[in-house]
Amino acid sequence: MKTQKGAALVVVLSLLTISLMVGLSSIQSSQIDERLAGNYRASANAQMAAEFAASQGYKLRDDLDELSLSYVDEHGFEWQYIDVEKLPKNVAGRYLRISKEALESIYGKVAGNGSSHYILAEGLVGPQSGEVVRTIVVGIPGAGGGLDAVFNCFGFGCNRNRVSAAEGALDGNDHPVSGNPFNCQGNSCRYDHDPKLDSVADYFGLVPGDGSYPEKRAAWEDAIGKLPPAVVTYDGKGNSNRMGSHGTRENPVVIEVTGSVRINGGTATAGIIIVREGGSIERANGTAHHEGLIIVEEGGRFNISNGTFNLYGAVLKLKPEGSHGHEDDFDLNVGGNASLNYSSEALSNLVGIFDIESFLGGGSPDNGMSWREI
Repeated sequence: MKTQKGAALVVVLSLLTISLMVGLSSIQSSQIDERLAGNYRASANAQMAAEFAASQGYKLRDDLDELSLSYVDEHGFEWQYIDVEKLPKNVAGRYLRISKEALESIYGKVAGNGSSHYILAEGLVGPQSGEVVRTIVVGIPGAGGGLDAVFNCFGFGCNRNRVSAAEGALDGNDHPVSGNPFNCQGNSCRYDHDPKLDSVADYFGLVPGDGSYPEKRAAWEDAIGKLPPAVVTYDGKGNSNRMGSHGTRENPVVIEVTGSVRINGGTATAGIIIVREGGSIERANGTAHHEGLIIVEEGGRFNISNGTFNLYGAVLKLKPEGSHGHEDDFDLNVGGNASLNYSSEALSNLVGIFDIESFLGGGSPDNGMSWREI
């Protein structure tokens, strides 16, 4: 009788084992796919709920009480929930209005929509709609100090009629500065605007009694008070009556003017020129240019009635809030070949020395909502 080797049995068992492993692998793969599909569905629903809540909160922004940092620290968040009938089962959306300070104390530096005030929205999923899956923050344009024009004026008597400038001397088109020479001469200091970028007005003014005046004025005064020390102060005495070159696009600086100062020909400055009470900039000789912001405080003057000067950025003038101390001459006098041009890029370059993000993207809240997910 021949001995049975059992080879067929081994082969059959091996094939059965392989089939079983393939089957188990297919089951596991199906379960993973099912979980992925479920997670994707939950994520999509939460995203939809968060966007729905953000939109609802933005529409009602003027009716919402804003939560300050001190209020959040003491009471926590007080959410408004959207209508659950508009969402799938086990999905919820909620929103609130919150200050920039309170928002960043919790989520870190997430601002950057050009505002000091935000709508915070969340989308939640789960059996009790208790797991936060999506969080969206929406900046409220125009709620900060606002840089709404090339020349911005806040205070008693601010009026477009008090600006003396040749046609085209104030240009609200947005002029990029990168790709253009910083230490320039002559016509090379005249940069072209980009028609694809949004423009601003040539003038914007608010007087006490206007609805948004108190907030905007306070925002500017607070930001000015937090400026870093000036790298140089021009008091108008001796050699300190002519401004030299300071700063670069990569390293903007603060320049302080406390006396009567001229800007020398060929001067290139970048950063913030702040003209204090009693200070004045009266002319720019030859070709000079500044990239950034010029701030004129109460009692200061910025009147370029002679010479050639190119600004890329914006000008802010703070005037007295009452008739006392009100000047009788122009708020701004631009003559000669001077040109004041708006540049969002030049202003954005100030981020290292100034909270510029809170002041860009001002204007009307009806310009639309700008949001980001966090």
